[in-house]
Amino acid sequence: MLTKNFAIQLMAEAVKLPHGNYVAALSLETVMARCNGVGAEWMEHVRLVGGKTLLQLANEVYGWAMPATIRHDVRYAVGGTEAMRKNDDLCFYEDCLFLADELYAGEHWYNPMRYMRLIHRRAQAKRMYVLLRTYGHRAYNYDNAADAEDASSLEPELASEVDAEYIEETER
Repeated sequence: MLTKNFAIQLMAEAVKLPHGNYVAALSLETVMARCNGVGAEWMEHVRLVGGKTLLQLANEVYGWAMPATIRHDVRYAVGGTEAMRKNDDLCFYEDCLFLADELYAGEHWYNPMRYMRLIHRRAQAKRMYVLLRTYGHRAYNYDNAADAEDASSLEPELASEVDAEYIEETER
C-alpha cells in the first residue's frame, strides 16, 4: 500500500501519461487501497536475504515505471473480460514506453549513457508486458465480467504474434 504523499505524487505524474485520463478520475483512497507498485501482491510475502521483500526489490528495479502502475493496478482490481485485460496490459506497456522516452528526453543530449538507459528501460517495459500477458491472469478480476472465462482454467500463454508485432512497431 502506498503512503498518502507518495500516492499524490504518483497520481500527478500518471495524469501526464497517454492513458492518464483514467487516473485523473480516481480518488486518492482508491489509489492508496489498490496500488502496490510494480509487482503482484504475493511478492510482498517473499522475504529475501537482507530482510527486503521481493516486491520492494521489484519496485527498486522498475521504480521508474511506478506512475504507469496506478491505472494498471486499479484496472486489474476492477476486472472484466480477457479482451479487457489485454487492453489494460497494452495501455500499461504504452505508458511505460512513454515514461522511458520522457526520462530519455529529460537528460542532457551530450550524455552517451542516456541512450543505454533508454534501450534498457524499453527492454524492461517489454519484459514487464510479456510477464503480464503470461501470468497476469492470476491477478486479474474476471468475476466482474458478464461473459467472464473461468480464470482458473486459463493456461499461461506467451504474448501472441499480434502483440509481438505491436511491440516491434512501437519501438521504431
